[in-house]
Amino acid sequence: MSPKKRPRKKPADSRSGSARTARVHAARSRIGAGGPFDPDYMPFYEESPLLNWLGDCPGPQIPIYAVVGIWHQLASRAPLGTCVIVAHQLCGALRHLGIDAQPVAATASVYELVPGTSGRAWQVTDTGTGQTPPTVSDPGMTDGHMVLLVPVPGLVIDASIVQNLTILRRAYRDTLYSVPAVAAVPPGAIPSADVEFAYDESLRVTWQLHPQWTHILDQVLAYDDLRFITEHGALVFAHHAMTLIAALMEDDPSLDFSRTHPRVDALARGTVLLPPID
Repeated sequence: MSPKKRPRKKPADSRSGSARTARVHAARSRIGAGGPFDPDYMPFYEESPLLNWLGDCPGPQIPIYAVVGIWHQLASRAPLGTCVIVAHQLCGALRHLGIDAQPVAATASVYELVPGTSGRAWQVTDTGTGQTPPTVSDPGMTDGHMVLLVPVPGLVIDASIVQNLTILRRAYRDTLYSVPAVAAVPPGAIPSADVEFAYDESLRVTWQLHPQWTHILDQVLAYDDLRFITEHGALVFAHHAMTLIAALMEDDPSLDFSRTHPRVDALARGTVLLPPID
């Protein structure tokens, strides 16, 4: 079975590379590159490609991609985390910046073209439970999957899809495959139709969103230590993202979030402060 094609589009409203300065680079962690394949860990990369792409994002989406890019940077060679924690951390970080985001239960189907079949055969692997409700077991483990939805401008973000071994193996060969998958959807409510994303002509993902099961996966956070890790991580990502955003705004005076993201603007100017990191 072959998924529908959805070629990746270049972001509109492109900005010049002038925003990529030494101050921005200084805000990024520098972690080693390389390493043998390990199914329990992210690959090594010195710098997340997402952080380099920020200057080409549509202006209103820069804060969103800054948060996701910071997570990806800090995930280099980190243990593969639970999708529920990752989704809630990213949602929490975005909310710290005044951006609405919500975690949603989902099933991801990864389609990889079988070599030598001229596009006629695809190998499919699922992450999630399909049409069966997920379960949560001790200590906070689940067989389900979770993504996050940013209702405005309408984005489904799957940071932990790299846990799918088909994608993880590719990510060890080319770290671009480790970058969170982001698919555009109509703004507003949780989409009922399948959501699709293409890495390239040989690798695609289709998500079915299951909001009716989100409360089941949220039980992962019933454990105090996991809830603390989630809340702490969200705040750390928000702080790092704002350091990056403030540097971008200083570098490019045309960046103005006062209308699209007033809290981001206030945080960048210091008139509002994030809670301190304990």
